[in-house]
Amino acid sequence: MLRSLLSLSVVVAAFMLLPPARAAEPSETSQTAPTRKRIDALRAKAEAFYVQSKFADAEPLFAEAADGYASLLGKAHPTTVAVLSRLASVYEAEARYSEAEQFARSVVGLREQSLPKDDPATFAAVNNLAQIVSAQGRYDEAEALYLRAMNSSEQVLGPDHPHRIAYTINLAHLFYLREQYAKAEPLYRSALAAAERSLGSDHPFTLATINNLAKLYAAEGRYKDAEPLYLQGISACERVLGRDHVDTLSIMANYAAMLSDQGRHAEAQTLFLAVLNTQLRTVGPNYIDLAWTYRGLGTVLSKGQRDPDKAIFFLKQAVNTLQTIRANLSTANDGSHSAFVKVWAQTYFALQKLMIEKGRFSEAEQVGRMLKETEYFALLRGTKGDMGGKALAFGRQEQAWALQLASWSDRPNKLAREIDRLRAKQAAGAALTPLDTKQLSDLNGAYDQAYSRYRETITIWLGGLPNVGSRQIAEEARALEVASSERLQSVVAGIGPDVALLQIVSFDDGLHLFLTTPGGFKHVGTPVRRTDLFAAIFDARNELERAGLADVAGDAVRQRELKVRFGKLYDMLLRPIETDLADAGTKTLMLNLQGKLRYVPFAALWDGKAWLTERMALALYTPAAQTRFESPRAMDGANAFGVSLATQGFPALPAVPRELETIIGAKGPLHGSVALNDRFTRAALEAGLAAPRPILHIASHFAMRPGDEANSFLLLGDGTHLTLTDINRSPRLRFRGVELITLSACETALGGDGNGMEIEGLGALVQNKGAGSVMATLWSVVDETTASFMVDFYQGVAARRLDKAEAIRQAQLKMIHSVDNNDPWYWAPFVLMGNWK
Repeated sequence: MLRSLLSLSVVVAAFMLLPPARAAEPSETSQTAPTRKRIDALRAKAEAFYVQSKFADAEPLFAEAADGYASLLGKAHPTTVAVLSRLASVYEAEARYSEAEQFARSVVGLREQSLPKDDPATFAAVNNLAQIVSAQGRYDEAEALYLRAMNSSEQVLGPDHPHRIAYTINLAHLFYLREQYAKAEPLYRSALAAAERSLGSDHPFTLATINNLAKLYAAEGRYKDAEPLYLQGISACERVLGRDHVDTLSIMANYAAMLSDQGRHAEAQTLFLAVLNTQLRTVGPNYIDLAWTYRGLGTVLSKGQRDPDKAIFFLKQAVNTLQTIRANLSTANDGSHSAFVKVWAQTYFALQKLMIEKGRFSEAEQVGRMLKETEYFALLRGTKGDMGGKALAFGRQEQAWALQLASWSDRPNKLAREIDRLRAKQAAGAALTPLDTKQLSDLNGAYDQAYSRYRETITIWLGGLPNVGSRQIAEEARALEVASSERLQSVVAGIGPDVALLQIVSFDDGLHLFLTTPGGFKHVGTPVRRTDLFAAIFDARNELERAGLADVAGDAVRQRELKVRFGKLYDMLLRPIETDLADAGTKTLMLNLQGKLRYVPFAALWDGKAWLTERMALALYTPAAQTRFESPRAMDGANAFGVSLATQGFPALPAVPRELETIIGAKGPLHGSVALNDRFTRAALEAGLAAPRPILHIASHFAMRPGDEANSFLLLGDGTHLTLTDINRSPRLRFRGVELITLSACETALGGDGNGMEIEGLGALVQNKGAGSVMATLWSVVDETTASFMVDFYQGVAARRLDKAEAIRQAQLKMIHSVDNNDPWYWAPFVLMGNWK
């Protein structure tokens, strides 16, 4: 299955609780009554657009009506609140989650403020808020809201009430999204039985449950159980809601995805084309379900190598739709957005893999950068628009295809719009004239003919021989390839003549390396499977972490074991390009990594003779940050903060006072100020940033929880938490003038969900807030050895004027050649992100 489409979840407040437009209330004056009549008319027109899924048309009318009702009746009046609820649903349908959540929370607050505690309207508002929260991936929060709505409605209204049925459907859908199918199925069955019993087989709640239960069966591979439900649901939706309704399109797309999963590609293609044509006409180009339809077509065309070029074309459309939509993730509240990455990353990966197979390597590398920007956005949810405006370019042939598709659908869509106009007239209560009735009949016949021609034309186009136009596509792809790779080479050359950039992408069946040097761009594909790579990564990490259990200094057996494991990783990740790196004279290697690769301590890769850090300096490349690679001013001053005492469940860091004393002061390499323990407060940090020194050194615990910036925090000396939300939003926590932020603490760059995005999320955040670079650690560093490492590092940047990456390397070399601290456990966890110069 491609996914669970959210549009068939049940929006109860919008569906059942809108008071009808009516005549002026007795309290209204004769002066306000005409205004009320106009506002009621606006609302009725907006409702007609909403029912037709024309959300862009409905939105300004609902907004104007809401303002009008608020002025006439008050913001807390039930009519005003009902329209605000509808407006929240419109924003949700358009994937404008920030605005949707804002209005939904307002509706909940107004309901709680003005209604009794057990009023059903409040339960409905809570349910609608849960849907918006769930759509953004904050599943724990959504589950609590759904349970509140479901349990309260059962107590007040009974188990067979439509509201209780709706909340049961939505809670089951949430379990489906979490792949907790054993919890979802009994809830779906219970809701379906109640809906059929109390509402009938054609009620929208019944249809929603049929669709969702079919999706569940398909996800479990129970296709024989799913197919009759899909066919039943499609037939009923077309009869009850109309063939153009968003819910009809959703169940058709779900059925098409199941057909594709079964290898029934021709049937799937026909359904996806029908859905696409209608979506483009009714909901507009930025509707989130369009991304799924484009992806569905791309998937169908890519399977069996039917037509990879057209598959790339549709997957590009999907990615570009996502690029526009993702700026609408909510910034109003805290919580996890990792579900956005988890679901949508597969669309980026699918396109990237196809591009690699077609030899379009530079475009594939660009998709990889966009994916990582998506991860950063999901982790920290910058401000709206942070990620907008970045799209994949189309070649001339792809541009021509886009124009062809638009022209082929133009005729049936014009006819459909005329049909919509007459149906809207009917829906508004106006009687059709005999001429209107005949015109509607003629239009329906003409539409059927025009759509049939459209489907025939596009099917022939999609069914053409894959090599038709392939030479032109290959030439254009090569032109894009050359232009993109030349731009990237120029960027790398501008950083330095002995610099290289390496992106590594892992798929189920292969590993791909993209190497850019000032003089060239190279792609190397290897048959290393993702499962084998991940096993090697964690095998090496597990052996490395044994150092935390025993004294490993000078342990020759352990050194051999580490070299075997990290040698295996070197063979996978760098051996295929080591000659290219040598030929290019690479002294600094920038790494653009994805997923679990970001947990690899590249400094400790063993080439058979030496650790990688003995050959070159290393830095992580964070494409989500607009890094400026330039040599900073003198790096000899620092503001330092630290926590050494046990607090808030965190262990003591007894070596922190010595660490700060040895790096700052008369005998240290840096001058500046130190704030330890209770002197390390938010106010002290803000004061330090108001008069910044080039280095900000923080020796305290940093808890990173990927996707949850409210619970990812730096522990301050007074026991309070400075969250990523605080850092992200506070105007006082800016890092302009700070060349390096050093986080000398435990697990500052290793989070709990194992996908690595928290590493670069932190780096990108502080860079986008003005810092030049950030240094963090990949595991809990040994407190005592960190102090000596930091002294050597700062002596490198301050006294020897080395660039930051080389200073890290020199400090590591000193530890490698020492007697006590030569194990990679001590010297390999440090990672540098951003401007390494």
